Amino acid sequence: PAAAASLALLYDQKEAILKNLLTFKDSAEMKLYKGREDFAAVYPFVPYQFHLLGNVLTAIRENGASGKHLAEGERSMLALFKESAMAVMSGEEGALVPFNLFFNALAQFIDHTHAIVITHAQENERLEPFDVEVLKVLFMIKYVKEITGNADNLTTLLVSAMEEDRLALKKKVEDSLRRLEQQTLIQKNGEVYSFLTNEEQNINRAILKESTEMGE
Repeated sequence: PAAAASLALLYDQKEAILKNLLTFKDSAEMKLYKGREDFAAVYPFVPYQFHLLGNVLTAIRENGASGKHLAEGERSMLALFKESAMAVMSGEEGALVPFNLFFNALAQFIDHTHAIVITHAQENERLEPFDVEVLKVLFMIKYVKEITGNADNLTTLLVSAMEEDRLALKKKVEDSLRRLEQQTLIQKNGEVYSFLTNEEQNINRAILKESTEMGE
C-alpha cells in the first residue's frame, strides 16, 4: 500500500509529461495509463506493452523466428516481464521499461537466422551500442501489423525514463536508423523502417550492386 500511494503521487506530478512523452503515430490503439491507480498497478511498465508483447510473441511463432521452447502465451509473458522488471529494479524512481529490454529475455528463444543478425550488429565496429537496441525493437515489431516502424513510434518504444528528453531521443533514434540502413541491416520505405533477415540483407546487397542506366 505504501508503494501504491507513493506511485499515485508520482503520477499526479508527471501526468502531463507522460502524455507528451508516450505518443504513437499511424498505429492501432496503444493503451496508456488510465489514471493514478492504473499507473501504480503496472509501473515500471506502460499498459501498451502487455498487448504489444503478446502480439510480438504470436508473430514470432507464426513467422518461424522462434525456437520450439517459446511456450504458448502466459508463461512466456511472465518470464519476459519478470526479467525486464529485474533489469530496472535498481534504477531511479521514474525509470520506465523500454521495449528493447524485452528482447534480452526473448533472445534465448529466437532462431539462429534472426539471432545472428543481432550478433553481427553487436560486433560491427561501425555501429554504436544504441544502434543495436533500435535494431532489436525493429526485429520484435517486424511481423506485427498493429504498429508502424517509424521514427516517432520507435522513439516512444525506447523511452526509458519519465524525464526523457523526447526530442533528443528522437534525434538519437534517427542517427541510429541512418547507420543501420547504411549497413543494410534495415530497409526504409517512405517513413517506415523494417528489420532485414540475413536472406533479405543478401538480396538488398545484390540489388545495390546492380548498376542501371537512367534510361533503363
